[in-house]
Amino acid sequence: ESELVIVAINNSDSTVDYIFDISGADLSSSTASLFRTSQDEDCAEAKGLNIKENALEYCAPARSITTIITQSSKVRSAGL
Repeated sequence: ESELVIVAINNSDSTVDYIFDISGADLSSSTASLFRTSQDEDCAEAKGLNIKENALEYCAPARSITTIITQSSKVRSAGL
């Protein structure tokens, strides 16, 4: 099993909607965890992630850092 880790940083004063392309990962039977640090949270477990066929959708609160960790049977390198 592989992990896919995404860190979303929102430096703005308003919420930001993110859509992450995950077409290289098979998340059909995966679990996902979110951990968020913001003005009101200190690495708190959070909710609000939508897993679609080829995308993760997340609305990040203002001035926050969110770590998304998924477990998957297949994760392909993005080749960044």
